[in-house]
Amino acid sequence: MSSGHPHLFEEFLEEYEASWQRGTPLEIRPLLERWGRDGDSEKADSSDLLAELIMIAMEYAWRQYEVARGGIPHLGRLLDFDPDLRQTLADSGLTAEVLIEEFRTRQRWGDRPSLADFQQTYPEDTTSIREQLESLEQEFSLENSIRNLFAESSDSKTLEVDASQIEMSIPDFLSGVYPFSELPTELIEELAAAAVQRSFQPGDYLMHQGDESSSLMVVMEGVAKVTIQPDKDDNAEQELARVGVYSLLGEIGLLTGEVRSANLVAMTPMTVAEIRYESYHALVARFPTLNMLVSELIAQRVGTIATDIMFGKSLGGYVFRHRLGRGSMGIVYLAEDKQTSKSVAVKMLRHDLVYDRQASQRFRREAQVIRRLKHENIIEVYREFSAYNTFFLSMEYCRGCTLGDAIEAHAPFSLEDTRKIVGQLASALLHAHSQGVIHRDLKPANVMLTAEGILKLTDFGLARSVESLKMTAHGQMLGTPRYMPSELLGGGEADERADLYALGAITWELLTGTPLFTSTDIVSLLREQLAWQLPAADDIRPDLTEDLYQVLAGSLSQTPDERSLELESLVDWAAPIAPSYSESAASTEEPEESNMDSTIDISDDSWKKS
Repeated sequence: MSSGHPHLFEEFLEEYEASWQRGTPLEIRPLLERWGRDGDSEKADSSDLLAELIMIAMEYAWRQYEVARGGIPHLGRLLDFDPDLRQTLADSGLTAEVLIEEFRTRQRWGDRPSLADFQQTYPEDTTSIREQLESLEQEFSLENSIRNLFAESSDSKTLEVDASQIEMSIPDFLSGVYPFSELPTELIEELAAAAVQRSFQPGDYLMHQGDESSSLMVVMEGVAKVTIQPDKDDNAEQELARVGVYSLLGEIGLLTGEVRSANLVAMTPMTVAEIRYESYHALVARFPTLNMLVSELIAQRVGTIATDIMFGKSLGGYVFRHRLGRGSMGIVYLAEDKQTSKSVAVKMLRHDLVYDRQASQRFRREAQVIRRLKHENIIEVYREFSAYNTFFLSMEYCRGCTLGDAIEAHAPFSLEDTRKIVGQLASALLHAHSQGVIHRDLKPANVMLTAEGILKLTDFGLARSVESLKMTAHGQMLGTPRYMPSELLGGGEADERADLYALGAITWELLTGTPLFTSTDIVSLLREQLAWQLPAADDIRPDLTEDLYQVLAGSLSQTPDERSLELESLVDWAAPIAPSYSESAASTEEPEESNMDSTIDISDDSWKKS
């Protein structure tokens, strides 16, 4: 949510969640005060952070509370929080969002307030969200009805379900569980006919890490925790998450063929519907799209929590350590080369995009393109490999920050530092163009600034060879609009001059500290571009020199033929900038997470937040 320091925002949330997991939750108000000091953020950012913190607190308050005791746990309701914090939410228009989450959380963990009771507690705030609350109440009412159907059979460990019971319950239940909810009714019934109902008691293992993957489980009743054993020689287990009713488990092994990646331990009495992989694959043979739906589910789970199932895994000769970043195309992990012990960044394509032909092509093209480019200012890709039913790229790991972070922390830059940065970028582009490669998505977030003051151009997923320009479908716009010239915004073809325009837009930000254009929708951005004219040098910056003014004049025309910038003339400017720029831009990180900066930017819409 934060527009200032997204990595810092996530770290605050992870710090707060970790404090609940330790059993010593932090106070929210001091966290907000620290955010105001460290984050240099606007009021809206602190309100977003407040809403997230409250929702985390309510989730853990109910997780750790025994509903059978009756009553409400401390911080189990929005009503339990400080009135001043509630007023801050109201002033920011976030009360409704938090109340919907409270209703969902209490239903999920067994409290189940009625809609009437909820409205009585929050009479002024629930009118606008009545339809959403009604939908949630109906959803959980169905869950409760299905659970009651199986209450009589919960004594035995494993039960075969008779046909009449299947018709009444399992199909109805599966029809409410994604991705089975997307199947035709007859296919759901076939899958349900092959399901076996199983019951577990607290402490029972539903799945063991390292065991052969053989079945899917759908939770019909109860709560389980997902744990991993990071060190095979240590019996200690690390909790990743907790799962409840409607959760689908075992889908990663189903799709990848890998052994179980985690343990699943019952925390309460549980009932699950178990579906053997053979039955699932028989259905996939007739309905291949089901694999795509399961892939979407995996993509939503991997890389979304502070610790995930990839940590500690050995794949492709690398040991995965922790996550560096997550975006719309995939997830980037810090890993260690097992042969050299060298740190590398490994980029994993999201599982659901494996089935997206264009996304897969862009991902794999990145490896092919960068392998051709050997330059100090271009990130080095080591190799591509496949595992877990998706694609990976291993590449140079850069300790530092993005140029976008540095601009946010330090711009406007001095004229001398601006020349050094522009010179390094020009040198990288000149080399790429000499190899017939056009980047097409040059922006500050796709440039790493290392601790040595060296810039590294990254993310060539949208790059094109000059010879293959006509392969791009007409009308298809790819890239980051704020740094794209009008010919690309309109979905047309582009050559090296599109990269010149992006370099000019970055130069403007370095000199002024503000984006060249501020619109966040394509139509408005096109209007801004077409109406814009380069101001006089003194109007841009009183000390602006002629050489830097000519970089802007030679690159920012909306007519490609009028872009006269010669990259060769800028290469002599290239030099490292002071390491302090990288250090101070990344200084807001927690010390133990100093490696969390992403080596590459993998968000296709980050321009909207910058």
